[in-house]
Formats: sequence, structure tokens, C-alpha cells
Amino acid sequence: MVSNLVSIDIRFGSTTVPVLLGTGPAFSREADDAIRALGPDRVLLVVDSRVATLFPEDVERFSRLGTEPGVVFVAPEGESCKTFPVLGELANAFLSGGATKRSLVIAFGGGAVMNLGGLAAALIYRGLPLCYVPTTLMAQNDVVPSQKTAINLCNRKNNFGTFHPARLNVVDTRYLHTLPPAERRSGMGELVKNALILGGRDFEIAERMLDAEASGAPIDDGLYAEMVEAGIRAKLPSLAIDEHEATAGMIFEYGHTIGHALELSYPIGTLPHGLAIAWGMMGCAYVSMRLGLMSQAEQERHDGLIRKLIPETLPEPKPAIDDVIFRVMRDSKRGRAGESAEECACVLLSAVGRPIETESMLSKFPVSLVVEWLRLQGLRG
Repeated sequence: MVSNLVSIDIRFGSTTVPVLLGTGPAFSREADDAIRALGPDRVLLVVDSRVATLFPEDVERFSRLGTEPGVVFVAPEGESCKTFPVLGELANAFLSGGATKRSLVIAFGGGAVMNLGGLAAALIYRGLPLCYVPTTLMAQNDVVPSQKTAINLCNRKNNFGTFHPARLNVVDTRYLHTLPPAERRSGMGELVKNALILGGRDFEIAERMLDAEASGAPIDDGLYAEMVEAGIRAKLPSLAIDEHEATAGMIFEYGHTIGHALELSYPIGTLPHGLAIAWGMMGCAYVSMRLGLMSQAEQERHDGLIRKLIPETLPEPKPAIDDVIFRVMRDSKRGRAGESAEECACVLLSAVGRPIETESMLSKFPVSLVVEWLRLQGLRG
């Protein structure tokens, strides 16, 4: 068990946000003290239904950290909570429950509920203080080192939102031991992404992580803490100079254009986000190889790491190519690279650890190359 608290400061431009990482009773006491130090009159807790069932004592614990009784809103699990109706219900529950400008929103759960809670915190009274308590590997690595908050509209991903930094992140590795295998592997997808973008030590940690997963033995708190710390620290240099992740930070969108399109072409939950991004990265590597930007040997090294994480094929029944391409061409980043009507744009690599640099960090190319790759994965139509 991890006994030492690790403190990490994330700098978003001129704003610094602390992360407390650890586990155990002493860590919980430190975390509670840090939340109380924010001075909330009332805690406004949003938690997803699965986490509320698994950790009722923590729901009670967090809701009592204000000077007045807290308000608890239980949201649907996963992406189904990222809708306007749920956002409205959440805001109504908090405001009717006595929210003031001194209240603290705590988002307790996975990445979806953190996106929902973060957006609510940004909007209520034009901005309430926010604390994240992530319970999934994906959320601990991907949402914590970001100011992005969003819900989904018009069958598109994260296209209605804003930027709102948390005041505090409490990252407890004990929650990771309750993750279903598919959700744990989905979270590993973010670390694999960092490994492919950055190479070096991140690649080594990803290899050890995937070897531990393949062994079938439980991952201990020590390795979980190392994985999460590496995932957070991977983003620190770019966030310090690009707090909105629009230029230097764009590299962390690697695999997302194709990955989001695949994820949304399946029913919700069929292809978990991190695994969808893993497939998207393989699509990007194929494009790089076809454009002559990446050697076949580098593509094999790149895809070899991903293949340790994902199944041999995409889930059945596979979506139609036209459905996936429709979503690729409606990606929220579209237009930043000056694409034509026959082109799309993605972050591309020339090798592991070597993103191709452009003004936007996005490279444009014929969308027909994505169609080629989708056909190789067995998609039709």
C-alpha cells in the first residue's frame, strides 16, 4: 500500500492547481483537511450511480466537509450523464439545495461525471470552486491535468463546454482496484497514448503496465501510483505554456479524431473511450506510413504496443464506414489545419516520441486514407 502522499502542482498558465496522490487512512485525512481548507459553506457533490453504490461511506464523508449539510446528486453512469437534461437536473438540485457562491462542487467518479460536474461548476453563479475526486484510471490521467469541461450534443463528443480549473484534485489509488477489466484497460489507453507521443520513460512505464496486466495478477498501489503520476506529469510542460491545449498541448489529441468517430459509431459503452483512442492511433500510424512520414518498422513498433492492449478486431457488428467518416469530418478540431472538403486533419507521428510539428500540430491529408484503413479493419459500406 502507498503510504506517502505525493503532491504535484499543475500549472495552467498563471494558475496553479494542486494534486494530492496516494491512498490509506492518513492520505484520506490529509485530503479532507485540504478540502476543508478551501472554506466551503456547503459541498455540492455529484457522483455517478456505480460509485455511489460502491463507496457510500465516501459519499457521506465528502458531503460533510462544508459547514452546512451537503447536497448529493447521483448522475447516470458513463457518457449518458453528459446531456443537457442531466446538466439541468444537476443545476436545479444544487441551487434548490442551497448553493451559494461559497459552495464547493466535488465531482466524484469517472471522467464523464467529472466533465458534467466541472461544467456545472463553471456555469452556476458564473463559476464555483471545484474539486475532482477521480475514481477511474482514465479520469486520473486524462481529466485531472486539464481545464476542459463539456457535455455531448448532436451526437458529437465534448462539443458544448468551457475551461474551468479545479481548485484541488484528490487522487486515491484504492478506487482503481474496483474497476472492471474493460474500464481499467480503457484507462491504460491514455498511458499508451503518452508513451507513443513522448517515448522514453513513458514508453517503459507503459510496457511494464501492460506486462503486469497480461500476467493476470492484481496491480498494486505502488505501480498504480507510478502510472498515474507519470500520466499527470506527461502533460505538465505543455500545459504551462498552452493552458487550453490548443497548440503545444494538441499532441495529446493523438488518435482522438478517428477514435471519437469509432466510439460514437457504436452504441454507448460498446467501445470504451481509451480503447477507441487506441484504435484511432493505429489509424493515424497507418496514415503516416502511407504518406511516407513513418517507416514500416516504426509503424510495427507503434502498433505492437497498442496490440498488447486491444482485442484482435473491433467489436461486432462493426459500424458502416460512411457512419465513421461522417463523424471524422465533423470533429471539433476541424478547420484548424485549413482542410479541403476531401481532407481531414489529425496529430501524426513520424516515429514513437516524434510528433510531426505544424503550426496547429495537426496534419491534413485525404480522408480516403482513413477509409482505406477502416476497410483493412473489416468495415464496409
